[in-house]
Amino acid sequence: MKKAGNLLKMILPEKWRIILREHLVALNVTHISGPKDLRLSGTESVVTCVVKNGEFYVEAFIRHYRKMGFRHIAFLDNGSSDHTVELARQFDRVSIFRSTLPIEAHQRLFKRYLARRFGQGGWCLDADVDELFDFPGSDNIRLTQFLEYLNGKRYTAVVTQLIDMFSSKPLSSTNVLGTARLQDEYPYYDMSNVTHELYRDAEIAQKVAGKNSIANHKTELLWGGIRKTLWGNKCLLTKHSLFFSEKKMELFSHVHFHNNAKLADVSCAMLHYKLAGDIYATADQNRIGFSGNGKGYNDCIEFFKNNPNYQIRQSTAVKYSGASDLVENGFLFMSKGYAEHLKRYAAAPMEAGR
Repeated sequence: MKKAGNLLKMILPEKWRIILREHLVALNVTHISGPKDLRLSGTESVVTCVVKNGEFYVEAFIRHYRKMGFRHIAFLDNGSSDHTVELARQFDRVSIFRSTLPIEAHQRLFKRYLARRFGQGGWCLDADVDELFDFPGSDNIRLTQFLEYLNGKRYTAVVTQLIDMFSSKPLSSTNVLGTARLQDEYPYYDMSNVTHELYRDAEIAQKVAGKNSIANHKTELLWGGIRKTLWGNKCLLTKHSLFFSEKKMELFSHVHFHNNAKLADVSCAMLHYKLAGDIYATADQNRIGFSGNGKGYNDCIEFFKNNPNYQIRQSTAVKYSGASDLVENGFLFMSKGYAEHLKRYAAAPMEAGR
Protein backbone atom coordinates (compact mmCIF):
# COMPACT_ATOMS: atom_id res chain seq x y z
CA MET A 1 0.00 0.00 0.00
CA LYS A 2 2.83 2.40 0.86
CA LYS A 3 4.61 1.65 -2.41
CA ALA A 4 1.38 2.26 -4.34
CA GLY A 5 0.98 5.62 -2.59
CA ASN A 6 4.53 6.64 -3.49
CA LEU A 7 3.90 5.64 -7.11
CA LEU A 8 0.77 7.84 -7.23
CA LYS A 9 2.79 10.78 -5.93
CA MET A 10 5.21 10.32 -8.82
CA ILE A 11 2.53 9.97 -11.50
CA LEU A 12 -0.37 12.24 -10.47
CA PRO A 13 -0.36 15.97 -9.68
CA GLU A 14 -1.29 16.79 -6.07
CA LYS A 15 -4.71 18.18 -7.10
CA TRP A 16 -5.74 14.86 -8.64
CA ARG A 17 -4.36 12.84 -5.72
CA ILE A 18 -6.56 14.87 -3.36
CA ILE A 19 -9.61 14.29 -5.56
CA LEU A 20 -8.95 10.53 -5.58
CA ARG A 21 -8.60 10.49 -1.78
CA GLU A 22 -11.84 12.46 -1.40
CA HIS A 23 -13.63 9.86 -3.53
CA LEU A 24 -12.12 7.12 -1.35
CA VAL A 25 -13.51 8.80 1.76
CA ALA A 26 -16.96 9.21 0.18
CA LEU A 27 -17.04 5.52 -0.74
CA ASN A 28 -16.06 4.50 2.80
CA VAL A 29 -18.56 6.67 4.70
CA THR A 30 -21.73 4.91 5.88
CA HIS A 31 -24.89 6.76 6.88
CA ILE A 32 -26.14 5.69 10.33
CA SER A 33 -29.03 8.02 11.18
CA GLY A 34 -30.53 11.47 10.68
CA PRO A 35 -30.76 13.62 7.54
CA LYS A 36 -28.14 12.79 4.90
CA ASP A 37 -27.44 16.40 3.96
CA LEU A 38 -28.62 19.95 4.55
CA ARG A 39 -29.00 23.34 2.87
CA LEU A 40 -28.60 26.41 5.08
CA SER A 41 -29.56 30.05 4.82
CA GLY A 42 -26.85 32.69 5.25
CA THR A 43 -27.59 33.19 8.95
CA GLU A 44 -27.93 29.50 9.79
CA SER A 45 -25.12 27.34 11.05
CA VAL A 46 -24.29 23.69 11.51
CA VAL A 47 -21.79 21.90 13.74
CA THR A 48 -19.63 19.13 12.27
CA CYS A 49 -17.63 16.75 14.43
CA VAL A 50 -15.29 13.83 13.74
CA VAL A 51 -15.40 11.68 16.86
CA LYS A 52 -14.21 8.41 18.36
CA ASN A 53 -15.16 7.20 21.84
CA GLY A 54 -16.63 10.50 22.95
CA GLU A 55 -19.40 9.24 25.25
CA PHE A 56 -18.10 11.32 28.17
CA TYR A 57 -18.72 14.53 26.21
CA VAL A 58 -21.38 13.87 23.59
CA GLU A 59 -24.53 14.81 25.53
CA ALA A 60 -23.01 18.03 26.89
CA PHE A 61 -21.74 18.79 23.38
CA ILE A 62 -25.17 18.40 21.76
CA ARG A 63 -27.01 20.33 24.47
CA HIS A 64 -24.53 23.22 24.29
CA TYR A 65 -24.83 23.67 20.54
CA ARG A 66 -28.60 23.27 20.49
CA LYS A 67 -28.88 25.94 23.17
CA MET A 68 -26.60 28.28 21.22
CA GLY A 69 -28.89 28.06 18.21
CA PHE A 70 -27.04 25.86 15.76
CA ARG A 71 -29.53 24.32 13.35
CA HIS A 72 -28.01 20.85 13.11
CA ILE A 73 -25.12 18.66 14.28
CA ALA A 74 -23.38 16.15 12.00
CA PHE A 75 -21.06 13.51 13.46
CA LEU A 76 -18.65 11.27 11.60
CA ASP A 77 -17.84 8.40 13.94
CA ASN A 78 -14.40 6.88 13.40
CA GLY A 79 -15.11 3.48 14.94
CA SER A 80 -16.23 4.13 18.51
CA SER A 81 -16.32 1.12 20.82
CA ASP A 82 -18.28 2.96 23.54
CA HIS A 83 -21.81 4.43 23.58
CA THR A 84 -21.09 7.60 21.58
CA VAL A 85 -23.39 6.69 18.68
CA GLU A 86 -26.22 5.39 20.87
CA LEU A 87 -26.21 8.56 22.97
CA ALA A 88 -26.11 10.88 19.97
CA ARG A 89 -29.01 9.05 18.27
CA GLN A 90 -31.34 10.00 21.12
CA PHE A 91 -31.42 13.61 19.88
CA ASP A 92 -33.22 15.08 16.92
CA ARG A 93 -31.48 17.46 14.48
CA VAL A 94 -28.46 15.15 14.63
CA SER A 95 -26.95 13.13 11.77
CA ILE A 96 -24.44 10.33 12.24
CA PHE A 97 -22.07 8.79 9.71
CA ARG A 98 -19.26 6.30 10.13
CA SER A 99 -15.91 5.59 8.53
CA THR A 100 -13.10 3.47 9.94
CA LEU A 101 -10.40 4.78 7.62
CA PRO A 102 -7.24 5.71 9.60
CA ILE A 103 -7.76 9.09 11.24
CA GLU A 104 -4.23 10.48 10.84
CA ALA A 105 -4.27 10.17 7.05
CA HIS A 106 -7.91 11.16 6.56
CA GLN A 107 -8.82 13.68 9.28
CA ARG A 108 -8.76 16.72 6.96
CA LEU A 109 -10.78 14.84 4.36
CA PHE A 110 -13.38 13.75 6.94
CA LYS A 111 -13.81 17.37 8.02
CA ARG A 112 -14.07 18.56 4.42
CA TYR A 113 -16.61 15.83 3.63
CA LEU A 114 -18.93 16.90 6.46
CA ALA A 115 -18.57 20.60 5.70
CA ARG A 116 -19.49 20.14 2.04
CA ARG A 117 -22.41 17.90 2.89
CA PHE A 118 -23.96 20.04 5.62
CA GLY A 119 -22.55 23.55 5.37
CA GLN A 120 -23.77 24.62 1.94
CA GLY A 121 -25.30 28.11 1.91
CA GLY A 122 -24.47 28.97 5.52
CA TRP A 123 -21.90 28.77 8.29
CA CYS A 124 -20.14 25.66 9.56
CA LEU A 125 -18.46 25.16 12.92
CA ASP A 126 -15.91 22.34 12.95
CA ALA A 127 -15.59 21.20 16.57
CA ASP A 128 -14.03 18.25 18.33
CA VAL A 129 -16.36 16.55 20.79
CA ASP A 130 -14.41 18.09 23.72
CA GLU A 131 -14.77 21.66 22.37
CA LEU A 132 -17.56 24.13 23.18
CA PHE A 133 -17.76 27.34 21.14
CA ASP A 134 -18.29 30.84 22.56
CA PHE A 135 -18.09 34.32 21.02
CA PRO A 136 -17.69 37.84 22.48
CA GLY A 137 -21.10 39.24 23.35
CA SER A 138 -22.85 35.86 23.40
CA ASP A 139 -24.62 36.96 26.58
CA ASN A 140 -26.19 39.89 24.70
CA ILE A 141 -26.79 38.78 21.12
CA ARG A 142 -27.98 35.64 19.40
CA LEU A 143 -25.80 33.46 17.22
CA THR A 144 -27.79 34.59 14.15
CA GLN A 145 -26.99 38.22 15.00
CA PHE A 146 -23.31 37.35 15.25
CA LEU A 147 -23.47 35.70 11.82
CA GLU A 148 -25.33 38.71 10.41
CA TYR A 149 -22.35 40.85 11.38
CA LEU A 150 -19.90 38.48 9.69
CA ASN A 151 -22.06 38.38 6.55
CA GLY A 152 -22.33 42.16 6.45
CA LYS A 153 -18.54 42.43 6.41
CA ARG A 154 -18.23 39.58 3.87
CA TYR A 155 -15.97 37.58 6.15
CA THR A 156 -15.65 33.87 5.39
CA ALA A 157 -13.74 32.54 8.41
CA VAL A 158 -13.18 33.36 12.08
CA VAL A 159 -10.05 32.79 14.15
CA THR A 160 -10.86 30.63 17.18
CA GLN A 161 -8.53 30.07 20.11
CA LEU A 162 -8.51 26.91 22.21
CA ILE A 163 -8.75 27.62 25.92
CA ASP A 164 -7.92 24.53 27.97
CA MET A 165 -10.38 24.11 30.84
CA PHE A 166 -9.81 22.21 34.08
CA SER A 167 -11.28 21.65 37.53
CA SER A 168 -10.08 22.41 41.04
CA LYS A 169 -9.99 18.69 41.85
CA PRO A 170 -7.01 16.30 41.58
CA LEU A 171 -6.39 14.62 38.23
CA SER A 172 -7.68 11.32 39.57
CA SER A 173 -11.17 12.90 39.84
CA THR A 174 -11.46 14.18 36.27
CA ASN A 175 -13.44 11.20 34.99
CA VAL A 176 -16.42 11.85 37.27
CA LEU A 177 -19.06 13.95 35.51
CA GLY A 178 -22.42 12.71 36.75
CA THR A 179 -25.24 15.06 35.78
CA ALA A 180 -23.18 18.26 36.08
CA ARG A 181 -22.41 20.42 33.05
CA LEU A 182 -18.86 20.48 31.77
CA GLN A 183 -18.79 24.23 32.33
CA ASP A 184 -19.67 23.75 36.01
CA GLU A 185 -17.19 20.96 36.71
CA TYR A 186 -14.27 22.42 34.75
CA PRO A 187 -14.53 26.24 35.04
CA TYR A 188 -10.84 27.25 35.18
CA TYR A 189 -8.19 28.19 32.63
CA ASP A 190 -4.59 29.40 32.85
CA MET A 191 -2.86 31.57 30.25
CA SER A 192 0.41 32.09 32.12
CA ASN A 193 2.34 29.94 29.64
CA VAL A 194 0.67 31.00 26.38
CA THR A 195 3.02 32.38 23.72
CA HIS A 196 1.95 34.73 20.90
CA GLU A 197 3.11 34.85 17.28
CA LEU A 198 1.85 37.21 14.58
CA TYR A 199 -0.22 35.32 12.02
CA ARG A 200 1.78 36.64 9.07
CA ASP A 201 5.09 35.72 10.71
CA ALA A 202 4.15 32.14 11.53
CA GLU A 203 5.75 29.54 9.28
CA ILE A 204 2.74 27.23 9.43
CA ALA A 205 0.34 30.02 8.42
CA GLN A 206 2.58 31.03 5.53
CA LYS A 207 2.61 27.42 4.33
CA VAL A 208 -1.07 26.44 4.61
CA ALA A 209 -2.95 29.75 4.90
CA GLY A 210 -0.83 32.26 3.02
CA LYS A 211 -3.68 33.44 0.77
CA ASN A 212 -5.94 34.49 3.65
CA SER A 213 -6.79 38.16 4.01
CA ILE A 214 -6.78 39.46 7.58
CA ALA A 215 -9.07 42.21 8.86
CA ASN A 216 -7.00 42.70 12.03
CA HIS A 217 -3.28 42.95 11.23
CA LYS A 218 -2.52 42.01 14.87
CA THR A 219 -4.15 38.58 14.45
CA GLU A 220 -1.98 36.01 16.21
CA LEU A 221 -1.35 32.33 16.54
CA LEU A 222 -1.29 31.19 20.16
CA TRP A 223 0.80 28.28 21.44
CA GLY A 224 1.27 26.24 24.59
CA GLY A 225 -0.73 27.19 27.67
CA ILE A 226 -1.44 24.79 30.50
CA ARG A 227 -0.46 21.73 28.49
CA LYS A 228 2.99 23.21 28.03
CA THR A 229 3.15 23.92 31.77
CA LEU A 230 2.19 20.36 32.66
CA TRP A 231 4.14 18.22 30.22
CA GLY A 232 5.98 20.57 27.86
CA ASN A 233 3.63 20.35 24.88
CA LYS A 234 3.91 23.53 22.78
CA CYS A 235 0.59 22.80 21.08
CA LEU A 236 -1.06 25.10 18.55
CA LEU A 237 -4.13 26.69 20.12
CA THR A 238 -5.34 28.60 17.04
CA LYS A 239 -7.93 27.26 14.59
CA HIS A 240 -10.37 28.57 11.99
CA SER A 241 -13.26 26.56 13.40
CA LEU A 242 -16.11 28.78 12.14
CA PHE A 243 -16.29 29.36 8.38
CA PHE A 244 -18.55 30.06 5.42
CA SER A 245 -17.70 27.70 2.62
CA GLU A 246 -17.03 29.31 -0.76
CA LYS A 247 -15.85 27.66 -3.96
CA LYS A 248 -12.62 29.64 -3.99
CA MET A 249 -11.77 28.68 -0.39
CA GLU A 250 -9.53 25.70 0.23
CA LEU A 251 -11.21 23.96 3.13
CA PHE A 252 -8.90 22.38 5.68
CA SER A 253 -5.60 23.07 4.00
CA HIS A 254 -4.51 21.94 7.47
CA VAL A 255 -6.71 20.47 10.23
CA HIS A 256 -6.62 23.91 11.93
CA PHE A 257 -6.71 26.17 8.85
CA HIS A 258 -8.46 27.10 5.62
CA ASN A 259 -6.81 28.99 2.77
CA ASN A 260 -8.03 31.86 0.59
CA ALA A 261 -10.46 33.02 3.29
CA LYS A 262 -11.31 36.49 4.59
CA LEU A 263 -10.62 36.39 8.35
CA ALA A 264 -12.96 38.38 10.62
CA ASP A 265 -12.15 41.35 12.85
CA VAL A 266 -13.37 39.44 15.90
CA SER A 267 -12.01 36.18 17.29
CA CYS A 268 -13.81 33.49 19.28
CA ALA A 269 -13.14 30.84 21.91
CA MET A 270 -13.28 27.08 21.81
CA LEU A 271 -13.53 25.92 25.42
CA HIS A 272 -11.40 22.79 25.31
CA TYR A 273 -12.05 19.99 27.80
CA LYS A 274 -9.07 17.81 26.99
CA LEU A 275 -8.23 17.81 30.71
CA ALA A 276 -11.58 16.24 31.58
CA GLY A 277 -12.79 12.67 31.37
CA ASP A 278 -10.39 9.74 31.21
CA ILE A 279 -7.33 11.73 30.18
CA TYR A 280 -5.07 8.69 30.17
CA ALA A 281 -7.34 6.66 27.87
CA THR A 282 -7.86 9.60 25.49
CA ALA A 283 -4.13 10.23 25.22
CA ASP A 284 -3.50 6.53 24.59
CA GLN A 285 -6.16 6.48 21.83
CA ASN A 286 -4.62 9.56 20.22
CA ARG A 287 -1.11 8.14 20.50
CA ILE A 288 -2.25 5.21 18.38
CA GLY A 289 -4.33 7.25 15.95
CA PHE A 290 -1.84 10.09 15.48
CA SER A 291 1.58 8.46 15.50
CA GLY A 292 3.18 11.65 14.18
CA ASN A 293 2.39 13.32 17.51
CA GLY A 294 3.34 10.26 19.54
CA LYS A 295 5.93 12.00 21.70
CA GLY A 296 3.44 14.59 22.93
CA TYR A 297 0.90 11.95 23.90
CA ASN A 298 3.60 9.79 25.52
CA ASP A 299 4.68 12.77 27.62
CA CYS A 300 1.05 13.37 28.61
CA ILE A 301 0.57 9.74 29.66
CA GLU A 302 3.77 9.75 31.68
CA PHE A 303 2.80 12.95 33.48
CA PHE A 304 -0.62 11.67 34.52
CA LYS A 305 0.73 8.25 35.41
CA ASN A 306 3.34 9.77 37.71
CA ASN A 307 1.14 12.54 39.17
CA PRO A 308 -2.36 11.09 39.77
CA ASN A 309 -3.14 13.52 42.59
CA TYR A 310 -1.76 16.62 40.91
CA GLN A 311 -4.03 19.67 41.14
CA ILE A 312 -3.89 21.73 37.95
CA ARG A 313 -5.46 24.82 39.48
CA GLN A 314 -2.67 27.07 40.73
CA SER A 315 -2.54 30.75 41.68
CA THR A 316 -2.45 31.78 38.00
CA ALA A 317 -5.77 30.04 37.21
CA VAL A 318 -8.82 32.13 36.29
CA LYS A 319 -12.49 31.19 36.41
CA TYR A 320 -14.18 31.48 33.03
CA SER A 321 -16.94 34.08 32.90
CA GLY A 322 -17.48 34.58 29.19
CA ALA A 323 -15.70 35.29 25.93
CA SER A 324 -15.89 39.05 26.41
CA ASP A 325 -13.52 38.77 29.38
CA LEU A 326 -11.04 37.01 27.09
CA VAL A 327 -11.02 40.15 24.95
CA GLU A 328 -10.13 42.21 28.03
CA ASN A 329 -7.14 40.01 28.86
CA GLY A 330 -5.87 39.82 25.28
CA PHE A 331 -6.65 36.19 24.53
CA LEU A 332 -9.31 37.27 21.98
CA PHE A 333 -9.83 40.49 20.02
CA MET A 334 -12.70 42.48 18.53
CA SER A 335 -12.84 45.62 16.40
CA LYS A 336 -14.58 48.89 17.17
CA GLY A 337 -17.07 47.97 14.46
CA TYR A 338 -18.01 44.76 16.23
CA ALA A 339 -18.18 46.58 19.58
CA GLU A 340 -20.68 48.98 18.01
CA HIS A 341 -22.67 46.02 16.72
CA LEU A 342 -22.92 44.72 20.29
CA LYS A 343 -23.98 48.10 21.66
CA ARG A 344 -27.00 48.17 19.35
CA TYR A 345 -28.38 45.14 21.19
CA ALA A 346 -27.20 46.01 24.71
CA ALA A 347 -30.42 47.87 25.65
CA ALA A 348 -32.65 44.99 24.53
CA PRO A 349 -32.24 41.89 26.76
CA MET A 350 -31.86 38.67 24.81
CA GLU A 351 -34.86 36.32 24.86
CA ALA A 352 -34.53 33.04 26.76
CA GLY A 353 -33.30 30.18 24.62
CA ARG A 354 -31.96 32.63 21.98
